[in-house]
Amino acid sequence: MAKKTGNDVLGDPGHRVTRRAARPQPTFRYKQPRQPKLQPTEQTFGTLRSLASRMCTQKEAATILQEHVDTLQKFFRANPEAREAWGEGKEIGRAQLRMLLWKQAVDNPAQARFLAKQKAWLGYIKTTPLPPKSTSLSRTALRLNVGPGFSSFKKSC
Repeated sequence: MAKKTGNDVLGDPGHRVTRRAARPQPTFRYKQPRQPKLQPTEQTFGTLRSLASRMCTQKEAATILQEHVDTLQKFFRANPEAREAWGEGKEIGRAQLRMLLWKQAVDNPAQARFLAKQKAWLGYIKTTPLPPKSTSLSRTALRLNVGPGFSSFKKSC
């Protein structure tokens, strides 16, 4: 009786073929491009709007959407509606936060002080960067938008 080996092909025990040659050759297929997860639909825009309204960063939003940050930024560049939805969401979030702070500030004086200090962040005033230290005016006078006479008046009092 013939000894049976694992390399038998076509039932012929004398026909020996290596395992690599015995594997079926895969048929050649063109690589299909991957479908992007971010589609410019109203559902995607709504998700972006809600994430931005919760003050999520773009990195956090990309993580939630299971995308890379660069992919999300490319999506914003390619779709102005997505950028608009992100901006709207940020404004909605600021408005909601402002309303909550005002409600709490009515009963809580500490909350009212906090709200007063957050004017720049909430968009009430525009902040301007301070000039370099080489100016002759004092930094506090520049911050308060008053002239050099204010600092001399303060010293005399």
